[in-house]
Amino acid sequence: DELMDTSQDSSGLGRLPDDEDDDFDPDFDDFHDDMTPPSVPPKAQFRPYLFVQEKGDSGRRGTKASSALQILRLAKQRNVPVAYVDKGILNTLSGNRPHQGFVLRCGKLSFDTLSKIPPPSAETPSLWLVLDEIQDPQNLGALLRSAYFLGGRPQDSSAETTTTTTMARTVGVLVCSKNSAPPSPIVSAASAGALEILNVYSTANLPRTLNQAREDGFRI
Repeated sequence: DELMDTSQDSSGLGRLPDDEDDDFDPDFDDFHDDMTPPSVPPKAQFRPYLFVQEKGDSGRRGTKASSALQILRLAKQRNVPVAYVDKGILNTLSGNRPHQGFVLRCGKLSFDTLSKIPPPSAETPSLWLVLDEIQDPQNLGALLRSAYFLGGRPQDSSAETTTTTTMARTVGVLVCSKNSAPPSPIVSAASAGALEILNVYSTANLPRTLNQAREDGFRI
């Protein structure tokens, strides 16, 4: 799944080795204490890359250390290269926002376009959260987090269903593309990751979309 691009312009910090074919060294994501951290690229490239705070100054103990190991295992499973860097580089990559020792460089997210709210079914939500003029990314993230908790996550429609492809969400999210905060690292962090797995749609004409939904039997 695509995650958010958390990189910032870091001119003067150098760049990663050339990767014109956008491939990476499969051995690079081995987790060694003596790994030499590469320089930070001025801008994010297409391939994902996980930057981790050097173990010497991470200060992780107990559950934090366990969570860190889990993140590294997931990166290894998904063939995401890992580089150990100092805290200053992570601060630059995250725009001096909290990062807890991890920054993932990756592609951008975008909201899917929706011109008409579909009628409720086994595959579509029966309840929609429609957001207008939510321009503050922290507020948008908090609303997405709540929507996921209240029904935005896949619901198992039968005891034997185990795949998410057959699981319906009971709550859908629709925003107005003209006045909504765009998906961003701030929204993702405020949503506690819900932005990455929720299906959030946007419409260019929210009043028309709502009027059509009312005509289709929705209670607004």
